[in-house]
Amino acid sequence: MSISAEDVKRIGELARLHLDTDEVERLTSDLNAILQHVDSLRDLGLTEPPEDSLQSGSRLAPDPQGGVEGPDKLHETPVDFAPEWQEGFFIVPAPPGVNPSEDQ
Repeated sequence: MSISAEDVKRIGELARLHLDTDEVERLTSDLNAILQHVDSLRDLGLTEPPEDSLQSGSRLAPDPQGGVEGPDKLHETPVDFAPEWQEGFFIVPAPPGVNPSEDQ
């Protein structure tokens, strides 16, 4: 797949950009280089991320102080840290004075 100068001009028109001839040539070249790189990555045929990838499924996050790694909080579900969880909702205690059954 490649991008033509006409494609770049049309995209520029849609974005309401005024592109001179030099800009059209540069953008055409840059976009084609990006597409070529994506094609080369696709040709690698990887179905799973490499072992050392950030997306390898590791659930450990680096410690900012350089110590021992701990669990990555982004991989926890709300059930893991919610004080109380019922039917898909957090159960949060009412603030003092809001519950009519409290003594005032």
